[in-house]
Amino acid sequence: MEIGRIIGESWRITRKTPALSALGLVSAVQISLYAVIVSLIVVPVSLLTQLLLSPAGGGGLDPAKSAQQDTFARATLAASGWIGAHWSAVVVGIVVLTSVWAAFGVFDVSATAGVISQADSVAEGRRASASAGLRDGFRLWWRTAGLLAIAAIPSLVLMLAGAGFTLLAITLPITAGRLPDASALQLGSVSSTGLSTIVGLVNIPLSVLVVIALRFAVLEGLHWKTALSRAWTLCRRHLPDVIVAYLVVTGVVVAASVVLGVASAVVALAGGVGKWALVAGGAAASPPVILLAGAAALVLLAGYLLFVVLVLVWTSVTWTVLWREMTVHRATGTNDPQPSLERWQ
Repeated sequence: MEIGRIIGESWRITRKTPALSALGLVSAVQISLYAVIVSLIVVPVSLLTQLLLSPAGGGGLDPAKSAQQDTFARATLAASGWIGAHWSAVVVGIVVLTSVWAAFGVFDVSATAGVISQADSVAEGRRASASAGLRDGFRLWWRTAGLLAIAAIPSLVLMLAGAGFTLLAITLPITAGRLPDASALQLGSVSSTGLSTIVGLVNIPLSVLVVIALRFAVLEGLHWKTALSRAWTLCRRHLPDVIVAYLVVTGVVVAASVVLGVASAVVALAGGVGKWALVAGGAAASPPVILLAGAAALVLLAGYLLFVVLVLVWTSVTWTVLWREMTVHRATGTNDPQPSLERWQ
C-alpha cells in the first residue's frame, strides 16, 4: 500500500476542508481543558514529591533538618490553611472547570465521529459539513463513546491508581497538618513509572484497534462488538500496512511537536526580551508590558490550538483514508473472504 500517497491525500483533505477544522477545534478545546485539569493535579504533586525526596530534605520528615525543608514545610501548611479558608471557592472553581470540560467532552465524542464521516464524504467527492458531522456524531454517540472508552481503559486505570495514591499518601497527611511520608512517596514514584510503561505498551495496539473499529462503526453502522471484530480481522490481514501507518503518523506528530516547541520557545524568548527591555526602561508594570505579555500569551495559545486541530484532523483523516484503502482491498476479495457488503450497498 502506498503510504506516501495516503499521507499526501490526507493532508490535502485536511488543508482544504474547513468543516473538519471546525470539528477538530471542539476536540482541541476539550483536550486543552483536560490538560489544565491534569496539570492542576499533577504539577503540585510532582513538586511536592521532588522536594520531599530532594537531598536537601535528608530523606526525612523533620522540617528542622534543613532550612529549605523548613521553608517548604511552612509553605505547604500555609497552602493547606489557605485552601481550608477558601474551600468553597476552590470547590466551585473545580466544579465549574470540570463541568465545562465534561460539556465539551460530550461534543468531542460527536466531533470525533463527525470528522470520520465528513472525511469519508470528501474522499467520496461530496461536500463536507460541520453540522452534518455533528448530527452523525450524535446519532452514533453511544457507539462512538463506547469504543473510545475501551481505548481509555488503561489510562483510566493509571489515573485511578494515581488518584488513590495521592489521596492516601499526600492529601490525608497534609489535611491532618503533617508532611507526607518520604518513603511512601518514593515507592509511589517507582511504581508509577513501571505502571506507566505497562499502560503505554498496552495502549498502542488497543488504540489502533479502536481507531479502525471506529471507521466500521461510523461508516458502516456496525455495533461496537462487531466493529471491533472486523477491526481485528482487518488489522491482522493488513498488519504491515497498519504498523507502517502508525509509525509514520507518530513520527510526523513527534516532529511537528518539536517544531511547535521550538517556535513556542522563540515566541516566549522574544516576549521575555521585550519585557526585559521595557522593565529596564522603567516600565515594569506599564500597559506596554501588560500588552506585550498578553500578546505573547495569545500567540502561544493560538499556535497551540492550531497545532492540536491540525494534528487531530490530519491523524483522523489519515486513518480514514487508510481504512478506505484496506476495505477496498477487502471488497475485491484479494485479502478477505468476507467482503463488507454494508459499505457497498
